[in-house]
Amino acid sequence: QDAIARAFAPLDIGLYKFLPMGSGVGAGSGNAAAILKWAQRMGVFLDVKDSVAYGADVAFLAGSGNLAYAEGVGEKLTVIHEELELPGLIVCPEWFSSTGRAYSLLDASRKTGGEGVTLAEARAESRDLLSKLLKGEKAGLLPNDFLPILSSHHLEYATFFSDAESQGALAWGLCGSGSALFALFPDAESLFSLQRFLTDADWIEKIWVLGG
Repeated sequence: QDAIARAFAPLDIGLYKFLPMGSGVGAGSGNAAAILKWAQRMGVFLDVKDSVAYGADVAFLAGSGNLAYAEGVGEKLTVIHEELELPGLIVCPEWFSSTGRAYSLLDASRKTGGEGVTLAEARAESRDLLSKLLKGEKAGLLPNDFLPILSSHHLEYATFFSDAESQGALAWGLCGSGSALFALFPDAESLFSLQRFLTDADWIEKIWVLGG
């Protein structure tokens, strides 16, 4: 932050948001990553660890890899030199999720007995799930510690996941700390089948089709 402040005069930036705030898809982090990449082109180079100050996923979004394992706060990246190109969709519900509140509720749940997985378990699980998707195999519901918290307040999550599976999705889950959901498919036909299925759902604000 200080490096950019020293290198440039105050900037007047117009930002028009297409992705809603509080959806968990990294839109705010993407904005920060775009500024950091622009700063790099202007000759201001920051250590990847410094990007954590702007958000946990900024390091990945500002990097050059399209696929990576992220550890630490998000700054310890292991780039994966394979292509995962599955069509998918992101569904943004009419409610939003505050990242700060989501973490607060997660911390509270762990203090009352909730347990997270170990780092070794998380590594093994993520590698197994990615291996399945790279082979085009069904991975099912992808793990997310925030999901039990949000799904307890919104039954629509379980309904969406059931619909995604019934329409042939390979994987589905919660985006970041919420509130958006996603599903990945083996082909565009299955994707559009789910999209048509969700057309009349009154709890959905927006649907984005990716790679269809």
